[in-house]
Amino acid sequence: MDLARKWVVLWIVLLCCPHICKSQDVHINGSSDGHGGYFVKWDTVQERLIEYRNITDAAAPAALLYGSDGRSVSVHPLRDLAGSGALNVFDAAATPEGGIVLGGFVEFGPPPRSHLDVRSVLLTYGPAGDLEKVWNVYPYEFDLVAVDGQGNVYGLGNADLEEPYDILVKYSPEGKVLKQFLSTSLFPIGVHILSSGGGRKGVNQMFIQDNVLFVWFARTEELLRFSTAGDLLSRVSLARPLSQLAAASGSDGVVMRSLSASEGNQVVAQVVVWDRTAATSQLVQFPLDGSSAKPLPISVDKTQFLGRSSTGKLMVFEPTSRTVKEY
Repeated sequence: MDLARKWVVLWIVLLCCPHICKSQDVHINGSSDGHGGYFVKWDTVQERLIEYRNITDAAAPAALLYGSDGRSVSVHPLRDLAGSGALNVFDAAATPEGGIVLGGFVEFGPPPRSHLDVRSVLLTYGPAGDLEKVWNVYPYEFDLVAVDGQGNVYGLGNADLEEPYDILVKYSPEGKVLKQFLSTSLFPIGVHILSSGGGRKGVNQMFIQDNVLFVWFARTEELLRFSTAGDLLSRVSLARPLSQLAAASGSDGVVMRSLSASEGNQVVAQVVVWDRTAATSQLVQFPLDGSSAKPLPISVDKTQFLGRSSTGKLMVFEPTSRTVKEY
C-alpha cells in the first residue's frame, strides 16, 4: 500500500473509531528537587506543557518547557539576573521560537526587602533556555500572560494607575505596546474583577485558541472573547449553568478549575463539585451562549484538565504518574 493510501486509511479509522484511537500517552520527565512543586499549564497555541513556580535559589529552575517527547528545557532567572534573590512567577506561556515568557515579580537584594527592591517584569527565554529579554512592565503587574502565533505577548493585570484604566496590554515580540484594552469601567466592581474573591470560585484564566483570546473572570463567572487585535467578540455569564449543575448534583457549589475552547462553538471545563463532605471533579461542556452545562463521560478525578489539542483531542495530566493523556 502506498503512503497516500495509508494516510487515507488512517483518517478513516480516526473518524469512524474514535473510541479505540486514543493517542499514545506521553510521560513527562522530572522529579522533586527539594525546591517546591510546580504549577502545570498547557500552552494552547504552541501545544507545549509548561511547569512553573516561585524560587529563592539560583540553582533551581523557575520553569520547565516540555517537548512532545516529554523532555524539558529549564530556565534559571535568579542565575541570569544579577543581584536577584527571589522570583514570584504568576504565569508562563510558550513562544513560536520554542522559548518561554514568564510574568511575575523579581526581588533584588537580601531580605528584608522594601517595595523599591521589587520589579514587575516579563522575562523572555529562547529555545535553549537562554535569557533574551527583560521587560520592565511598570506600572503594570501581570497575573496572566499569553503569546499568540506571531509572538505578540498579552498581559492581564492591575496597574499603579487611577481608575478607569485598561487591564489588558498587547506587546509586540520586541516589547512595544501595541494596544491596551479591557477597561475597568466595564465592570461594576472595577479593578477588583482581577481578584478571585478568596478562590471560592476558582481563579482567573486567559488563553488563546484558534486566534481568539479568552479571558475567564472567576469572581463574576464571566467568559470574554477577544480577537487578537483586541476587539471584544462576546461576553457571556456562566453563572446560571454552573448554578444549575450544582443543584442537579445536590452539591453546595461548583468551582471552575480550568477551561478550554472546544470545537463547534463550545467550551470544555473541568469543574470541582463540592459539598460539606467531599469534592469531585468532572468535565463539562458549555455552548458559547452560556445556556447550559453538559457533563462529559470522561473521568478527571485526580487529574488536571489541560485543554484541547489542534487535532480536537481533550488532554489531561496525571500528577502521580506524570503522564499527559489524550481522549
